[in-house]
Amino acid sequence: MNIESRETNEGSQKTNIENEKVNIDEGLETEKVNIEDRFTSKTAAHVRKLLAAFGSTTVFGRSEVQQVLGLKATRSSALLSEMQKQGIIEPVAGQGKGKYRFL
Repeated sequence: MNIESRETNEGSQKTNIENEKVNIDEGLETEKVNIEDRFTSKTAAHVRKLLAAFGSTTVFGRSEVQQVLGLKATRSSALLSEMQKQGIIEPVAGQGKGKYRFL
């Protein structure tokens, strides 16, 4: 980013900040998370099915997981907890308790 100062008519200095796009991802690895390494094959299949159903923008909770996967409430909660610990999903504020979305 280039920042320069220049004099104005009143004699004071005014900062000129040129708009330059900075690549904040530069140098960071942009690998997708390999769910096969983090979960059992059955759990990984559940994660893939949820990702296909909700994508990365839809907010979902335990009841939606139950509907999509046909799991009981306890197992759905455990799956969401596992996914959050592994950094696959994040909690969403302002949508009610227990709402998540994929990262």
